Amino acid sequence: MPEPDSELMYTRNPKSGSLIKSCLVSMISVFITHLTLFLLPRFLPTSSILTLLPLAALLIVAVVGLGRCCRKVVGLKVSAPAFVFFSIFFTWAVYVYVVRQGKIRPCPV
Repeated sequence: MPEPDSELMYTRNPKSGSLIKSCLVSMISVFITHLTLFLLPRFLPTSSILTLLPLAALLIVAVVGLGRCCRKVVGLKVSAPAFVFFSIFFTWAVYVYVVRQGKIRPCPV
């Protein structure tokens, strides 16, 4: 049985670096999206939920559009499954560490 060439076994896949970059860009995009959604009620504390919902949708569209423009300028591609995964993971982590622990202060009505 011939031995495999040791040089071929340890060569890196050229796509692995781009995969890591696309996941990193997706994670940064998720953090920016969630940060803007977190800051929306902080800037408009007296607004009702019916006012904040369309503003949040508009803000998400604006952040995603701005992110697309920035990615086209830089030339990086984003992984949609990674974006969904990081969104779910971030939402779940906030729920477990903040909401479930009861550390959120009730908003005065």
